[in-house]
Amino acid sequence: MIAAYGMRLVNENQHGKAIAVIMAGNTLGISIGMPIMTHIGNEYSWRTEFIGLGVAIIVIALISAFALPSTPGEKLTKSSSPFALLKIPAVLLVVLLTLLGVIAHYGVYVYITSLVDEIQLAGGIESA
Repeated sequence: MIAAYGMRLVNENQHGKAIAVIMAGNTLGISIGMPIMTHIGNEYSWRTEFIGLGVAIIVIALISAFALPSTPGEKLTKSSSPFALLKIPAVLLVVLLTLLGVIAHYGVYVYITSLVDEIQLAGGIESA
């Protein structure tokens, strides 16, 4: 959804760059945010982490609501409905691969946590 919104903010010849920047930001956010939030959760408790993340999300939502321009949506038709799109084999394959990728991500996070605990890595899960 964010990539589609970003594409609407730039010219057609900049769509690829917009998607690349948005997805790089997503990856960077996870790569930096995960250790920071793990550290906060380990040092101050999961409740502090949860409240801090909630406040950050509210601030980002408010800034987005006031600073980002509104863009027209796409009309829902029989050919553009989610169920019609899932009938296209290529779209179904992308959805399946995305699902498997997300499952793999979370599986790796769990595995890394267990591995770090098992080998007693210096710096703990925050450094991993």
